[in-house]
Amino acid sequence: MGGTRSKKLNALAKVIWKWCESRGLRLYASYISFSDNFIADIESRKVEPEIEYELNSELFVKICEEYGVPEIDLFASRANAKCSKYVSWKRDPESMTRPLSTSSAAKSCGRDRVRQTFALKGMSKDSIDLMFASITKSSLRQYEGAWKRWFEFCDRKKMETSINILEAQQFLAEQFNNGASAGTINSYRSVSAFIFGEEVAHETSIKRLCKGASKLRPPQPKYDSLTTGHRIQTLSLIDILNITKSDNGLTIKIPAPIKTSAVGRKQPALHLPFYVNEKICVARALEHYMARTQEIRVKETSLFLSFKKPHRAVNPQSISRWIKKTLNLSGIDTEVFSAYSTRHASTSVAKRLGVSLDVIKSTAGWTENSRTFAKFYDLLIAANKNEFSIAILNQ
Repeated sequence: MGGTRSKKLNALAKVIWKWCESRGLRLYASYISFSDNFIADIESRKVEPEIEYELNSELFVKICEEYGVPEIDLFASRANAKCSKYVSWKRDPESMTRPLSTSSAAKSCGRDRVRQTFALKGMSKDSIDLMFASITKSSLRQYEGAWKRWFEFCDRKKMETSINILEAQQFLAEQFNNGASAGTINSYRSVSAFIFGEEVAHETSIKRLCKGASKLRPPQPKYDSLTTGHRIQTLSLIDILNITKSDNGLTIKIPAPIKTSAVGRKQPALHLPFYVNEKICVARALEHYMARTQEIRVKETSLFLSFKKPHRAVNPQSISRWIKKTLNLSGIDTEVFSAYSTRHASTSVAKRLGVSLDVIKSTAGWTENSRTFAKFYDLLIAANKNEFSIAILNQ
């Protein structure tokens, strides 16, 4: 009988089976090549109405008259769908999406489940693509883990993937009890806003829950490049083709999108002056690094390369590990300080040495109106574009 849904064919198969059984005959499935069986092969690939169950059209009209016309036909196919928008159990070229079983859901990536959630809300594929285009690749990687944990939580609790405040509270509390840091909890909160709207992320009880997490498990300080103050993400985007040399030092332009990139906002340019003390001169160290790596670059133009063959460009996490290892070799306690702490240190020291806030913000990649430095980086411990670097190196 195979997978046919035709009542007539099922009944015929039973008759044949009983006929053979009464005569002591056995039926075997055997392969027949296409050339000998091309008519049956062609017919088997056709999607005909008689091989799919469907709701009686007259009854569907009565349902619409009584309850209104539905927008989406769930679990249908192009052969029996009653709405222009439908979701298929299996692969279907005209289906908006298809449901994921528990096993396939566990294997799927978080963004696929997010796309499915949006599609079930009635959003078109083009709209969903545009929404995802608003997020950088690095943010998508960061969100991926949070999305997967949320959908695993939904599967475990047998919940719909839509959300209410009580479920959001339960999810965040569970993640905190499993060891998530306050920063991770806030990241989950941001992710929920992308899927379910700002009203969830800014709900009073959710904000208080995140505040409680930060008090019970205070965030550890993090770090970046000392003489530029920029983020590690920015360092990973440096391309040697965008490095220019002058008599005074090196200028590095960053055309790729970074965290603070926005329409109409200038992209960063890092200025590394040639410092009088060559032992701590970042610009000369950079020139030396490019000379040493020239032979292994082949066609790779990204500044920082992996030690291992084939020497590909490294990601921000690798650079962070390098900085942390250097801090450790310098005698810094890396249990307390991490790779991003250099960002705190350099900006705070520059402020203490009299560098103006405008120069600090510009050099560190903050916007003109940003309050980030005042809130998180101005720790106790210049109009000239090289003022920041010189102040740090002189210290």
